[in-house]
This record gives sequence, structure tokens and C-alpha cells, in this order.
Amino acid sequence: MKMLLNIRDCQHVMKNPFKIVFILFFASCHPKTAEISFPEKFRTVKATDSTSFIEWTDGKTVYRSSKTIDKNYVDNKTYCKWSNDQYICLRHSTGSDTWTDIILPFNHNHYKLFENALAYDKNAETVICETDSAGFKLVAENIENGKKEFIGREWVHCGSVFPHYCIDSINVRKNILYVEWTIPHIDHQNKKQIIRIKLKI
Repeated sequence: MKMLLNIRDCQHVMKNPFKIVFILFFASCHPKTAEISFPEKFRTVKATDSTSFIEWTDGKTVYRSSKTIDKNYVDNKTYCKWSNDQYICLRHSTGSDTWTDIILPFNHNHYKLFENALAYDKNAETVICETDSAGFKLVAENIENGKKEFIGREWVHCGSVFPHYCIDSINVRKNILYVEWTIPHIDHQNKKQIIRIKLKI
């Protein structure tokens, strides 16, 4: 019975060429982004042998990066570190205790790169990264507007090239940074500083 109904419906449509034109027109106007199904929250599109565009989605809109990115950042080691309703954060290990985070926003198509990110305040759009700038240990940066605040110049010197070796714990919330700074040296017997900083960015 169901098959008979379907055949009759098709015959009825075929008798009305206006309906055929309408259906084809509607199908052509359907947004292409709605047809894209991502296996993950992002994917890459080859641009050259060494570069790619990044495409990502919030489930409704598909964004393509305004510029290409080196394929070394988006290989099989790249994974989604976290996401919320504003951003996707991809992480890529670059070896030798270094890594790169790629922030993909849901309101424009410009990605941002952050080296050795240690903590995020996702609500305040703040990221804390390592830095070797003029003796500072860390830098806080606003993800959206790029404002920076350098931190830790007066802290006890850490013998490591990478400050994260001297951090037992780190957290940033409501623009307040908490750091447990530890000096792993035999003479200091793991001397600690508990640091609380109100960020100004």
C-alpha cells in the first residue's frame, strides 16, 4: 500500500512541472554549510604541499581560516584540547617539551597561535603562556583583543629553560592568577612561593 501511495505521489508531481521547478529551486538555495558533516570539530583543506586552511564548525556555521597554516601544526598529533560556545582550542606537540595551541573562534575566521599555554580563563578569554621576554616567566594575553601583561620578573630564579618545570600548579579565574612556584634545587629543598596576582588586562 505504501509503495502504491509513493508511486501515485510521484505521478502527481510529474504532471505538475511547476512543482518540479519549485523543488529544484529550493534544493539549490539550501545552505551548503548545512550539508557539511565533520568527523571532528575541525578539518584541514590543502592549499599547497606545505600549507593548509583550517575549517571548523559550531554545528551551525562552517568557518574557513582567512590565512593558511603550516601543515606541521595540523598533522596527526593535533587534537582538540577543549571547546566552549566561543572557541575551539587545538593542541599540537612540537617536541622538546614545547607545544602550540591554535584558537579557533566562533565569531570570525582568524585563528591565533599560543606557544606553551599553561592555563585558560575561558570566560574572561585569558590565556597564560610561558615567555622568555626580558626575564619574565609568564605572559597573560586576552585572546580576543591581544592585550598582554608580563609576569614573574621578581620571582625566585628558576634554573630551567622552561618555567613550567618550576610550576606545581597554576590556575586563572575571574582574572586572578594563582601559581605555586617551586624551585627544584637540592640546596632549596623544593622552596615554594604561593603567588596570587590580579591581572590588569
